[in-house]
Amino acid sequence: MPSASEGLTICAGVQAAEGEALLEPRRVLLDTNVLLDYLDARRSEHETARSLVRAILLHGGSPVAPASSYKDVYYILRRSLGSESDARALVKGLVECIPITPIDLRGTDLAPAAASNEPDFEDGLVRRLAERERLTAIVTRDASAFRSSFVPVFDPREFLGLLGG
Repeated sequence: MPSASEGLTICAGVQAAEGEALLEPRRVLLDTNVLLDYLDARRSEHETARSLVRAILLHGGSPVAPASSYKDVYYILRRSLGSESDARALVKGLVECIPITPIDLRGTDLAPAAASNEPDFEDGLVRRLAERERLTAIVTRDASAFRSSFVPVFDPREFLGLLGG
């Protein structure tokens, strides 16, 4: 796996001043746990996730997520909130109001994901999408799940710090 700073576009090749971004976040994959943090104000990392998405957008980046994460987010919210309508409303808001671009799976993604060495199949799919799409980074609260990824992996707070946030 590349180090945290490898493979990223560094702004003008110089050290950023305080409050400036250390990288240009072209297309950044937000893992399911970050999407949940963004949507659910009861989660401990809610404000971090909201600040992260704002910072990515302010720096001209594009947050992306696997399309399959939307169903996972709905399922988890439905169970934690105990309300189908509340969970649906949050996911609807994510889809309609927040510019997080879903990335579709292809049939050709399944075999590499199944053969990957990630702890579970879902993580294998996330890694496959990030590598196939040549994304800037994977942002997750479960960085250990993507140790073998060619795409750099960051904790949300770490990535936010690199964006000057």
